Amino acid sequence: MSFFNLSNVFKLQAAFNILNGVVFWLASSMVLEVTNMAATPNLITMTQAFATMFIVVGIIGWQLPNFARDRLNQAAVTFVLINLIWAAALVYHLVTEATSGPTPILGITLNLVFAVLYYSKSRSQTIRY
Repeated sequence: MSFFNLSNVFKLQAAFNILNGVVFWLASSMVLEVTNMAATPNLITMTQAFATMFIVVGIIGWQLPNFARDRLNQAAVTFVLINLIWAAALVYHLVTEATSGPTPILGITLNLVFAVLYYSKSRSQTIRY
């Protein structure tokens, strides 16, 4: 069995999301500065709220293979859309110069890679437990 089965794609992205959430919570100022944003108290609060959602989405993504079971292929379509929305938001922020640097470019790349993985794996395999 390949490591990149659909269930493991969900778990891999979940791990990335949880890790991002923890980093955004613990190092909000640093995360903001890396993306060329001023670390104001209000923006730090927003970053921590954003971090909380990363962690929540990560927990949901980790558990989704257990919840969806034989409908995991359908759940993957939702995660394709989620990743495309995240990538589009990051592209918008780069184009409008609201953010810059390698961090949003890495985020765009990872979201597009996950979108492709969810799409291709949901079309190419049957679910195994």
